[in-house]
Amino acid sequence: MKRDGNLCKWYSSFDGCCFLNGSTCYNPLSIEGCDIQCRDIFHDENIEHKDYEPNKTDNKFTIFELKKALMIRKGDCIAEQIIPYSELEYAQVDPSFAIVPAKEEIKRKFSEAGMHLDVIRVFYNVELYDNTYGVYIVGVGYAN
Repeated sequence: MKRDGNLCKWYSSFDGCCFLNGSTCYNPLSIEGCDIQCRDIFHDENIEHKDYEPNKTDNKFTIFELKKALMIRKGDCIAEQIIPYSELEYAQVDPSFAIVPAKEEIKRKFSEAGMHLDVIRVFYNVELYDNTYGVYIVGVGYAN
């Protein structure tokens, strides 16, 4: 996974999509995210959607902040997956190859438990442990 700089200014932190073209971004930390979108979403590697531009400040989050933003309360059901950047870099894995199966695993967990899944969100630049950052994927089933 490439890390050219800060989160892309076009990336919607809480929706996991690119504001510029409305599609999923699997690496908003480099032009690699644009390349993955062109390959997997637009099926054209030469398309003119390569507009990664980093924010001036480095947006970082904690899991607590994200749960608060998702309005998770007592009684809600959650399933989460974490992927440290160090693992993606060590394995030299395209982020889409790690994130897509993680989202499917969350769906499977809810399905096996017979619970309703309301939302799945992917967050980047999340502090997973002390000074360890990565991707945090969470599925939420809100209680009535």
